[in-house]
Amino acid sequence: MVAASGTAQAMGRADPRLLLIIQRGGTDGLTFLPPVGDPDLVSVRPDLESAGTLPLDGFFALPSTMPTAAELWQRGELAGFHAISTPYRDRSHFDAQNVLESGLSRPEGAANGWLNRALALRPDSASRGLSVGTGTPLVMRGPAAVGSWAPSQLPVADPTLVDRLMPLWGSDPLLATMLAQGRDLQAMTGGMTGKRGGIAAVMAGLMDNVGQLMARPGGPRIVAMDSGGWDMHANLRFYMNLLTGDLDQGIANLRSQLGSVWSDTVVLIVSEFGRTVDPNGTGGADHGIGGAAMVLGGAVRGGRVFADWPGLRAADRIDNRDLRPTQDLRHVFADILGNHLGYSRAEISETILPGYVFPATRTELFRS
Repeated sequence: MVAASGTAQAMGRADPRLLLIIQRGGTDGLTFLPPVGDPDLVSVRPDLESAGTLPLDGFFALPSTMPTAAELWQRGELAGFHAISTPYRDRSHFDAQNVLESGLSRPEGAANGWLNRALALRPDSASRGLSVGTGTPLVMRGPAAVGSWAPSQLPVADPTLVDRLMPLWGSDPLLATMLAQGRDLQAMTGGMTGKRGGIAAVMAGLMDNVGQLMARPGGPRIVAMDSGGWDMHANLRFYMNLLTGDLDQGIANLRSQLGSVWSDTVVLIVSEFGRTVDPNGTGGADHGIGGAAMVLGGAVRGGRVFADWPGLRAADRIDNRDLRPTQDLRHVFADILGNHLGYSRAEISETILPGYVFPATRTELFRS
């Protein structure tokens, strides 16, 4: 196994873009990145064989609902990580999400997120952060000014409205700041109201919009967004097909909208934890620990799945039920921060991911 890490000196790109997608609820890694080469998979998840998969490296595969991701793999623009997790080892959504988004090793201790702390270290680019959705997730909360946008079906306000309100509220420190931020965000989104589809096309529409925003010269460069519905205690196969298909179409839309700046883009897809190896009695799976993650984009040197595979037998699991994690998800965070976004090791380990220790080996995960 080669673990992800940062380098001794920051590298990064001149104008890098990062999209973080958090799969809320705990993604089933055995379906998201199925280890078809493990002989025990058929006995614990017999439905995976009948559902069909798209082969990757002979051991791991993709769901058949993700042809765009498979194409990116063939182009060397997608890498997978399996048997991976944050340092959290329990099964609470709230605590697991706090660890994922704070970048710490425990649920308590931070009221801000690791991406916001990264933005705060670059005052000239702090306004380039954007949270997509109705609320700002912890990972984007903190001292840096971050925009927030969500699709709306309401009529777009007259673009001169904020300018007319400024003389009325310009002396109020809070309102003046918020109005200025709102004016800047309105200019950036250009009256965008958001594309919407049915239940099977939520991410496809949102990622199309996000691609439009990130492609603009003055648009956001670090974006975080949620993907909901991954807490599948029942009918896992049906809902995984639905959500992975929607996500895959979203990836296709994002790449199309980004155009030439796709080569400067990294998309990180993560979840707070995985699900149990054995399904439950309702065709779902319960909260687990080890899971899977993906990194994709034109800046990625992919075509690889990084995994020190622990096995699926009961004796190989945590408490005879959960996939045993053999990698720390923060290694992937640190690799992106150092080798794509250009932060130094000191900035990463002292401020962005406090207390983080770099591993001895590295992945070479990004293109020069």
